[in-house]
Amino acid sequence: MKNTTSPLKDFSLILACIASASALIVVFIKITNLSVLLAVILVIIGIIYFFNKATVIRDPVTRAFKQRKDFVLSCIMVVIVLFPVILRSSPYWIFILTLAILWTIVALGINIQFGSAGIINLGAAAFFGVGAYTAGMLSTRLGFPPLLNLLLGAVMSMIVGALLFIPILKTRSYYLALVTIAFIMALHTLLNNAEWLGGAQGIVNIDIMSIGGYSFLQEINILGLKLPSQANFYYLALVLGCLLLIANYRIWNSWIGLTWNSFNEDTGDELLAQCMGVEVKKWSMIAFTAGNFYIGLAGAFYSHMTTYIAPPDITFYLSLLFLSAVILGGVDSILGVTVAAVLLVIMPEKLRALQQYWIIIFGIILVLMLIFRRQGLIPARVRTYGLRFFQPTGSSPSGGGIKTHEITNPGTNTKLFRSENLSKNFGGLTAVSGVTFHISEGEILGLIGPNGAGKTTLFNLITGVYKPDGGRFFLKDEDITGLQPYMIKKKGISRTFQQSRLILGASVYDNLFIGMLESFRTGFFDALIRRKAFRRELDQAIEKGNELLRQFNEELVQKGFERTGDISQIDRRRLEICRALATKPALLLLDEPTAGMTPEESVELMEDIKRVQKNYYPDLAIILVEHDMMVIEGITDRVIALNFGQKIAEGSFEEVSRNKELMEAYLGK
Repeated sequence: MKNTTSPLKDFSLILACIASASALIVVFIKITNLSVLLAVILVIIGIIYFFNKATVIRDPVTRAFKQRKDFVLSCIMVVIVLFPVILRSSPYWIFILTLAILWTIVALGINIQFGSAGIINLGAAAFFGVGAYTAGMLSTRLGFPPLLNLLLGAVMSMIVGALLFIPILKTRSYYLALVTIAFIMALHTLLNNAEWLGGAQGIVNIDIMSIGGYSFLQEINILGLKLPSQANFYYLALVLGCLLLIANYRIWNSWIGLTWNSFNEDTGDELLAQCMGVEVKKWSMIAFTAGNFYIGLAGAFYSHMTTYIAPPDITFYLSLLFLSAVILGGVDSILGVTVAAVLLVIMPEKLRALQQYWIIIFGIILVLMLIFRRQGLIPARVRTYGLRFFQPTGSSPSGGGIKTHEITNPGTNTKLFRSENLSKNFGGLTAVSGVTFHISEGEILGLIGPNGAGKTTLFNLITGVYKPDGGRFFLKDEDITGLQPYMIKKKGISRTFQQSRLILGASVYDNLFIGMLESFRTGFFDALIRRKAFRRELDQAIEKGNELLRQFNEELVQKGFERTGDISQIDRRRLEICRALATKPALLLLDEPTAGMTPEESVELMEDIKRVQKNYYPDLAIILVEHDMMVIEGITDRVIALNFGQKIAEGSFEEVSRNKELMEAYLGK
């Protein structure tokens, strides 16, 4: 239905809401009486509760904020810029708000690491300290200018983080969490005992922030309106914070953010990402160092703002508070993390009278959030890449489809893939034993056998998830045995999984684009600066994605930016196959694609696969693991049967189905 709300009404609602919220914030900050303060907090909670329940008020306000985002953002920025003017009689609170901006920068850095990439950093305060001490040493020993020290402090945090990351590249992510804990403990001990770093007294007399000849000790005078010197730090921190927040948002809304999400253990799947061509170790390192840049920059700024840095400023407790901003605000939610970081600075300051109970109060709040609102204050949204309005374009494909991996020596009888005596043992258990087979271009090969026969293990060997204990395998006569999964994908082999590995909280497009990540050419510079170049590639990716989706179900195109968890089971399986096809494979491995479906859905999906392969990918070879023998009979050109890891039969379905050993494997003697 077309919206008929007048712009004037929307603007009035927005201004009223922002003005009321701003007034509440100022009143909240200026209240000194604890009882009145607690009463105001209860009033604010009541207003929020009433707003959520009163749909008559909530719906028009929500609609206005969604439709007038630019105006909303402009109003909020005006209020933020005016805070030092409103609070000019309270210089201390301008300092606190500046500190809140620095915490926001730190939290955004941790959100890159933990929220986007799933890397747990429990030593953020240590990297904050590295940035602060670097700036302090460069200022007091070498006389470097403060602005240069901000950059060098951030870079030093990146370097130290990279050096810590290298030794744990071959381990799981939680080992890094342990390393970061050890690092902050070791750094705290070093800072307390190293005289050249100031020892327990820290570094004093660090140069106050200045730009050129302008010292931040000066008051700001605007047409006779004097602002305290603390406003200098506030405005510089605000500029840096806005630039870093925009950078964070643009990176999140790009292939880089999707790449990090693809292997995040909470939102994605590391094995899936590797099989789709993502170099997980490289991108984990990038996420960790990028996050430390944010953290180190905030630390360097802090040292030039306070002119002092010491070991008590760098504690494990502070690291936990930094991390909790991400958990409370909403993992991978830039807005939520920003709000939570500001609250975690302001609330303890306002509740100073309850300081001895603050840790208990904070612990209770954190537990309640994890129980009743695990997604955080403001949950992460579906990534839309900055597209506000989306209308699918194009029509149903007439043929051709997405080109598959380039085939050399084309011909239906060409052996595309072959294995020679593949074997894999897990301790005393032989999962695969001496399996030799081949598949030709354009062929659909069925792989059957009872549970535990070694079918999925064979897939894991072919895709590099497991290293074979014996034997070799070749793609287009090239020995690819022992390659990493992302290298196997680049050679032209893609797969689906027995258990669905879709990211249910991500959009249909995001799940599909994961299969295209390795082919994208835009990177950090394009995400940050050359957004038009990124937008062109995004448009091309959407067009290719729509073409793939249409080959299976036209309705999926209309659901491109919907959460994957909201689509049907059969469409999820279709989406998984589309994602695998998006990698442009020469060989596609389908591991029980009809698992969990009704018989009717199974038949429908198999007909889809056969039709799509015939019409759009005639050279594509498919190996299909399936327990439904009607499906195997109807779709495959040839069948291989496994039992206890050994090949026991090979041939047409009719030939294999009459094999006595196979019948015994399924039915018993």
